[in-house]
Amino acid sequence: MSVLRILRLGLWGLVAMALVGLGGLGLGIWRLPAPETNRTVSLASEIGGPFRLTSHHGDVVSDADLRGKPYLLFFGFTHCPDVCPTTLAELSRRLEQLGSDADRSGRCS
Repeated sequence: MSVLRILRLGLWGLVAMALVGLGGLGLGIWRLPAPETNRTVSLASEIGGPFRLTSHHGDVVSDADLRGKPYLLFFGFTHCPDVCPTTLAELSRRLEQLGSDADRSGRCS
């Protein structure tokens, strides 16, 4: 057998193994479970609801304390690389823009 023929047979063997592998992958995808379609709880209802938290002053604050007032809860970190400090700075700027009205809201700062 010539070297060229051995090389050609080897390459066809690799092609055959690749096709068998792809076929097996395709069969595996067909066997995946169907996506859940009868969801009883929507994502929107999982957001919000009653809460009870401790402020940085140690006071307990609940949704009942803030009922009837606009409020914003933000859980950020002061040392994450980009998003948290930027968002905290933006929220601080907005509070400064509110001026004395921000203090009137009874915030827990």
